[in-house]
Amino acid sequence: MIRLPKINLNSICIGAVIFAVGAASGVLLERAIGSPDVVPADTEATAEADGETAAEDAILAELNESDAQPQKESESQPQAPKVEEPKPAPATNVQPIGKYESLSEAEKADIKYLKENDAWASSKVRSPRFKNMFTQLNSGNIDAIITAFSGLEKDYVNGYATKVISAIPKLSSDGREKAKKFLCEEKGETIKLSWAAKKIGEMAK
Repeated sequence: MIRLPKINLNSICIGAVIFAVGAASGVLLERAIGSPDVVPADTEATAEADGETAAEDAILAELNESDAQPQKESESQPQAPKVEEPKPAPATNVQPIGKYESLSEAEKADIKYLKENDAWASSKVRSPRFKNMFTQLNSGNIDAIITAFSGLEKDYVNGYATKVISAIPKLSSDGREKAKKFLCEEKGETIKLSWAAKKIGEMAK
């Protein structure tokens, strides 16, 4: 009688498991070798992150370049030279008038008007000489009244004007500044010689 060896079921089960695991490993290894394009999940995520970073850098570089472009264009354009506003020409100084006999008819008519009236208006004079005197007085040059009548006989000069002419050289610098408002046509009004003679005379004492 032939005796068969005892079969150990546990050994058979363990062998079957080992065979199955080996087969599965072989299949996975074959797939890995046959598909070189397969990229691990971690590698794909890293590549996508790098791609997004590169795209953001490209957009930022393009925006920076577009922002800098207008500045470069403005720097390259030549700037127009500054145009200075024309300054008003200063009025010429009043020249001494001299003797009455040497005056023109217009100047003699102006002398008559200025002698007989204590309220002077520039619109009433006709000669360039006395129009210029008013221009100087209205601009603050109170010495214009002195030179305007310099050399002229006193009989042809207004009495209040004579007082003003003698008082001006005695004024202090502060007094000269204050006297300007008394010898100009402020707001279209006339120069009131009687008032000017009184105020300027008081400051000259």
